[in-house]
Amino acid sequence: MLYPLTYMNNYWEIRTGNGVTTTNRTYKVYVVELCGRKLKANMIVLDTGRYDVIIGMTLFSKYHVVIDYRNKRVIFIILHQLEFQLIGECKSTKDKE
Repeated sequence: MLYPLTYMNNYWEIRTGNGVTTTNRTYKVYVVELCGRKLKANMIVLDTGRYDVIIGMTLFSKYHVVIDYRNKRVIFIILHQLEFQLIGECKSTKDKE
């Protein structure tokens, strides 16, 4: 599915491992699939060539994400759904009922 590219009124400066890049391009309400779950997010378009997607705080707060830095896990605790986590591969944190 193709989503319409839109332009923001202001430019964002994003620091990456390769320096600073600027952009004002975004995809509004893009569907991201993580571990077989479809989540809606807004995406900012970067021309870095190094990253596919940078998932930010807006998506994390919307889907009640807990970041476990020590164990390198990202845990999604979405209301009325089974929790799931990212640890290099997708795993459910609860048994399916």
